[in-house]
Amino acid sequence: MILFCSFGFLDTTSFADDLFVRVPTDAFVGYVIPKEYATGKLRDYFGRDATGFWTPTFAQVKVAEAAVRVAMRGTKANRSSILRYDSNESQADRSRDTQYFEEQSRPYIVKNYQDYTLQFIGLIADGKKRIYCHYVHGADNKMAANAYLPGPSDSGATVWDIEYDTDSGICVDYLEMGNA
Repeated sequence: MILFCSFGFLDTTSFADDLFVRVPTDAFVGYVIPKEYATGKLRDYFGRDATGFWTPTFAQVKVAEAAVRVAMRGTKANRSSILRYDSNESQADRSRDTQYFEEQSRPYIVKNYQDYTLQFIGLIADGKKRIYCHYVHGADNKMAANAYLPGPSDSGATVWDIEYDTDSGICVDYLEMGNA
């Protein structure tokens, strides 16, 4: 089974203007969450999966976003590394989840991609530098500056995450926040 989690809004209004930096691009609306904020406020959210945080540059964020876009729009073979499964999951369940992703989630994401607001968090996981890319569909710029992290939700492909491995250039660990 693809891991589905529930997340929502973490109100960070008091931090947004000072800490979250808007990525200067016309292609998408995005914000970089700096190391200082992630280390202080998001350590529990990432738990032991993240052993450290860092602040991605605008150039790194743009490369990560482009890689995600290619992974979502590319061929099925090119997406084999992005799905995250529960280690106890049967092959039949993995096949079902892959089918759901290909037939439901991915088409929705591709169709609505330009309507997502993104957040980028630099993290170190499994000894590798990754950019955690958090996508929220239909959010306005003000809401985006207020971080969409832990809280209850059942939002499906309208909220999802994926990580970009900076060393390999590969997108991994797609995680959908509930069922669409």
